[in-house]
Amino acid sequence: MGKFPPTGYEAVADGSWFLSYIVNDQMIWDKVKSGEFKGFSVEGYFDFEESDEERKLNAIMNAVKKAAVKWNGKN
Repeated sequence: MGKFPPTGYEAVADGSWFLSYIVNDQMIWDKVKSGEFKGFSVEGYFDFEESDEERKLNAIMNAVKKAAVKWNGKN
């Protein structure tokens, strides 16, 4: 919702997430409002290093893209 944290959260660490959602399912929304559902978790890969295989594959893909650009420019 912009570059600045919501008021009252200025001391939260950099990298913290602030999310907003719309709940379209009335049954779920009723459980949220009643306090039965209090939150949810988010899963993902964060701050991981690229493997040697991925580095090699990316280098090959970039070389192929460059060659394709050159090839298309000569036709």
